[in-house]
Amino acid sequence: MRPSPDRDIRLLFPLPIATIASQSSMASVPPLFVAISAEFDVSIGTAGQIRSVSAASAVLCTLLVGGWIHRHGARTVMILGGMLAAIGAGLCAASPSFAMLAAGQVVVGAGICCLLASGFAGAGEFFSPETRDWAIGWVVALQSLAWIVGVPLVGLLADHVGWRAGFAVPAAFSLIAMTSAILFAPRIDRDARALDERTGLFAALADRSARRWTIGELLAFAVWTAEITYIASFYIETYGISESLVGILLPTGSVAFLVGSALAERTALRISRRAMLTIGALGMGSVACVLFNFHPAVAFTVSIGLFIGVFAGLRAAGSSMLALDQLPDKPGAMMAARTAAVQVGYLIGAAIGGVALDVAGYGMVGLIMLVGMAGSAVVMRGVPSRTERPAAEPQPATGSYAEL
Repeated sequence: MRPSPDRDIRLLFPLPIATIASQSSMASVPPLFVAISAEFDVSIGTAGQIRSVSAASAVLCTLLVGGWIHRHGARTVMILGGMLAAIGAGLCAASPSFAMLAAGQVVVGAGICCLLASGFAGAGEFFSPETRDWAIGWVVALQSLAWIVGVPLVGLLADHVGWRAGFAVPAAFSLIAMTSAILFAPRIDRDARALDERTGLFAALADRSARRWTIGELLAFAVWTAEITYIASFYIETYGISESLVGILLPTGSVAFLVGSALAERTALRISRRAMLTIGALGMGSVACVLFNFHPAVAFTVSIGLFIGVFAGLRAAGSSMLALDQLPDKPGAMMAARTAAVQVGYLIGAAIGGVALDVAGYGMVGLIMLVGMAGSAVVMRGVPSRTERPAAEPQPATGSYAEL
């Protein structure tokens, strides 16, 4: 069948599960930085670089994942991603040295790439333009469950069992994602899919507006990573609270992110996607700058963190909607570009955040967030939405869904 014009929950279900698993593989590591630094006698900044390792692995994977999605469909790539992420988490939990922990993150990074790209690309592959924004809104919103549910579990396991047990959480989410893709994601008739000469990340980089969107998204994620990579350490070092309490506090911002993402579809009907992006980006940067530079009490920090969550939800959902507007016939290409931007952003942000933290403290991290988000908003102002971009020439049907 063709992409569904209906709001089909069965088709939607595996998509947010895949992005939850990818987010869990990323979000479960920062709460463990303090324990990892103590275990292997490295600085917190150095411990934070293991996320750079998984990000680098994911970036390399983006060179291939868009083409895989185009040829084999999002379902196959979701299954592969779940398997890789689960195996990588197991390797990290069993690592006898910091070097082996980093090696496990290489496998995790490949899984993150496959899960993240296929989860978002599936919204364009499974759904028609009439229901695509609805699907994207829920995919973006529900991925925050990795923080709302996963991070507290990681904190509890780290406190009561040990930091190695924390990797059981992303492993479990990854196996659930693999299973849900097998059971619910539609199969694609590979022989019926058109083989473009240029697919995947290269198709996105060859298109001017898609390339501009990728640059804006890269900038946003680079500075956002500088915040989310070290926010757990900020709470622990600034307020002297336990890892388990941090695991309870951080998801409050994720609940706010879920709310912001869920409101994105309605917001996009009232204002342009670019306006929503601008509001979200500037709001995130401004509040983060205050959070890291003015912290009189835990309650204050948690409270203003809720605003970051709402702004981030609006920005993330609006950005993904705008991405699929650029190459609507190649959702895998744009989501490969999104995954590359996210992971290169993590790579840059973890490095910049680590240096800023070691040299100037947490206040500099907040300032970097403000400047970077403002720059991203400026770049995104030049990216056209669906109604502004010239329509592509009609293409024949390229595939069909086999029965589940």
